Amino acid sequence: MENSFKTELKKIFKERVFFDQPLALYTTYKIGGHADFMVFPRSISEIKYLLNICSEKGVPYCIWGGGSNILVLSERIRAVIINLSKLNNISLSRSINQKTSIYAQAGVTLSRLLEYTVDKSFSGFEFLAGIPGTLGGALFMNAGSQGMEIKDIILSLTLMEINTSTREIDRDNLRFSYRNLDIKDGSIILNAKLLVNEGDKEKIKAGIKDNLLKRRRSQPINLPGAGCIFKNPAGGSAGKIIEKVGVKGMQKGDAKISKKHGNFIENMGSAKADDVLYLIKTIKDTVFSRTGIILEPEIKFLGESGFVLPY
Repeated sequence: MENSFKTELKKIFKERVFFDQPLALYTTYKIGGHADFMVFPRSISEIKYLLNICSEKGVPYCIWGGGSNILVLSERIRAVIINLSKLNNISLSRSINQKTSIYAQAGVTLSRLLEYTVDKSFSGFEFLAGIPGTLGGALFMNAGSQGMEIKDIILSLTLMEINTSTREIDRDNLRFSYRNLDIKDGSIILNAKLLVNEGDKEKIKAGIKDNLLKRRRSQPINLPGAGCIFKNPAGGSAGKIIEKVGVKGMQKGDAKISKKHGNFIENMGSAKADDVLYLIKTIKDTVFSRTGIILEPEIKFLGESGFVLPY
């Protein structure tokens, strides 16, 4: 089956399909084994084809954005990695009432989206400064910073369901919560329309600069990592809680709990997934034993056949 599957993928995607692809090249953690298949679709019809052939052959698939909040656990990923980076169109859109919005596909990076809004003098996007990854990933995680979240600027998004049907959902019918968008398993975010507010370009630039400075002061950005490891518990800061229980600076192999911010685990050079996972479990267990607080992971874990909870 594998050879015929490879042949079919190669026939359709040609130079946009890769076999035995090292995922460490695609994660901000620089950690990860090899994926059997990685495919770069550039249209909705190609994504439909991928979902259909995966269903027909019984092969699992995983959606890949910027790889900025993922820890790859396995040395071999037996799944089709659908990399959306080539779905990266961005443009102005006008609704029926002639109001302007931004249309952006899921593979648009947040840095490029921010550059686009600065060029157009659109405000309200400054909180995205310094957040890595893509729009699709940011929507899926309801990414946020400086008191704002992606839900605050969304007008609608288009989803593809596992049966390949597509539908546009307006903001009032989207179920966002802290670091989460509630959508069915297997659904794929294709694009979104984003709220536009006219602003002063120089003030927008100043706001971005200020947010970047705040991030540099409070977070480690010079070493590979995956951002915040845990979600903030209700009414508290995961980073401050971790600092209070005294595990900042703990190291396992080349993985280290940052001394600058307890909710970050840095790759000091050649950290392994097991090293990072050991520190994650140590933090979780220590915090629970000393405070009774159960920290929930913010990052996602990719196992052999898809995303998993490791414990």
